[in-house]
Amino acid sequence: MSNLETIGLEVRVAPLSPHAILPHKAHATDAGFDLAIPTEQRLDPHAQIMIDLGFALEIPPGWYGQVLGRSSVFQRGMSIHPGVIDADYRGSIRLLVRNEQPVAQHLQRGERLAQLMLLPVPEVTLTPVAPEALSATPRGQGGIGSTGR
Repeated sequence: MSNLETIGLEVRVAPLSPHAILPHKAHATDAGFDLAIPTEQRLDPHAQIMIDLGFALEIPPGWYGQVLGRSSVFQRGMSIHPGVIDADYRGSIRLLVRNEQPVAQHLQRGERLAQLMLLPVPEVTLTPVAPEALSATPRGQGGIGSTGR
């Protein structure tokens, strides 16, 4: 039994289109649910498209959905823009797909381009303080690229 089953998480899925392919797991131990496209698509070179998956979710309060690209999509020279699905969103789930290649990509119905992860939302309190009240660290203000490759 998975941890999600242990805590009894139920996410309701509503098809909004007769062509929708509902999220599913290829294997019981998969962390995410595969998201497949419901219709054939053409993706021009260096272009991006929004693909409506044709279903909506009801994610319980205290949880959110995270949409991530699959590694097989990256291997083909495409990228999926990551996304967050808040618990109160009830619209159709969509993917933003970009073709990084100089040639068109032809996507078939049922291709699994992304995955849906369901994650808890911790209770967080942001406390305003003066900059000097922040604790010192070895990294300090070193930002992007400051820790090397």
